[in-house]
Amino acid sequence: MTATPTTAPAVSTATEPLLDHIVRANPDPLEANLSGPSEPARMRVTVSNGGHTAVRCTSLAVELPIGTRPRDLITTAEGIDATITTPGWTPAPRDVDANRIRFEFVPSPEAETITDEPVEFTLTGIPVNNAVGVAYPRIVETSAKGQDTPVPRTAFARLPKFPAGTTTTFPVGTNLRVYAGEEPIAGRAPAVSVPWGSKVTVAWNPAQGVVRRLHHRDRPDGELIPADATSTVCGPLVRETTFTVQTVSQIGGTVSRYDSFTVHVDEPQYQKVTIADGVLAGPLPDSAIRIESPTSVAKTLAVTKAITARNTLTVTGTVTAPAIKAAGTHFAGTLAITGALTVNNLTAARVTTTDGLTATGRVNILKAEKRELAAAGSSETFTTDGLILANAHQGSDLTLWVRIGDGREFRTHTSAGLGTLIAPIQAKNTATWGFTGTSGTHTFHWYAFGV
Repeated sequence: MTATPTTAPAVSTATEPLLDHIVRANPDPLEANLSGPSEPARMRVTVSNGGHTAVRCTSLAVELPIGTRPRDLITTAEGIDATITTPGWTPAPRDVDANRIRFEFVPSPEAETITDEPVEFTLTGIPVNNAVGVAYPRIVETSAKGQDTPVPRTAFARLPKFPAGTTTTFPVGTNLRVYAGEEPIAGRAPAVSVPWGSKVTVAWNPAQGVVRRLHHRDRPDGELIPADATSTVCGPLVRETTFTVQTVSQIGGTVSRYDSFTVHVDEPQYQKVTIADGVLAGPLPDSAIRIESPTSVAKTLAVTKAITARNTLTVTGTVTAPAIKAAGTHFAGTLAITGALTVNNLTAARVTTTDGLTATGRVNILKAEKRELAAAGSSETFTTDGLILANAHQGSDLTLWVRIGDGREFRTHTSAGLGTLIAPIQAKNTATWGFTGTSGTHTFHWYAFGV
């Protein structure tokens, strides 16, 4: 925090500082505990030369205002210690009155010229008062350029003091904690990493006279926190989330404070799917594959566990998996399932399953199954739609016929020893086939297809 003139007492331009002053407080911002004494704070002052001309400095001092007002910093001068580590500089006796305590540091003649190296000193054990507002410590450098006589030059640091709240469970310097789960929050360690989809409790110290907003969504102004609220439940979380509580105080001047806490979210370890030349591979071979959108695989898809497709899975090659559950599955190649197959809509060239086929929609077997039937006189009940194809050849002189259980009959006579009969068969119908006439060379085949 750079010590620049603000609403503090004005500084005459004739005695403006020649050096730069930076004041850093710990905690930052300082905390004014409304319910009792605050934890002692620290303050580090760095004085440097940001110009191009050497500056002779014969004294550096800092004055802390004592009192109970928002503009004051401390309630007592007791317990404060001042140290300096810059070579050639030593502390002078402190000076205390009813309104302020003054710490002064003086250099040896060899160290009083400041060019590149800064001078730094630290104050510890600072008892910050409980008045929320902005305090203005005074920094006095006695300095000059060239052969001029050094004169005192004053600047004021600006140190906001924020409400620390009425609880002591949070470390000094932060007003924010995030806990896994919704209830309870007392005594639980803060959440650093939570499972995907978890809810978390975001909590802060209670304080009066402030306005707070919670930022964690993509909203430019955040969400206004009710004055009496000390926590809120957020989630479910699906990605790494940073929670920021913005605290605005208008006591002794408007100042804003931001406390942030980041929660990591453990994302589900889905199979990392890589399809190269149609072959599925991944670093987690025992994991299932979950497909949320239409997916197409050109060649081979092999999975050691299960495939769950909420949309459509289209494969033109071979699929091998212990189990498949899909809303829509389309296979132009071979579907080989060692366990169960459950689909709402299946279109496939060939299906092989050891544990049965369960379908709530239609099952379409598009590629014909060719199977030779007995030459004559047999009957069979067919489980799917298809065709019986009979052929006579090589001088056969006969009549080919097929009789269906529903009363239909199909027949054809050979001509010049050749003949063909095609008889359509619906699923669950029984068919009987054979021939009459002179025995010759002939065959009967079954071709199955889906509808």
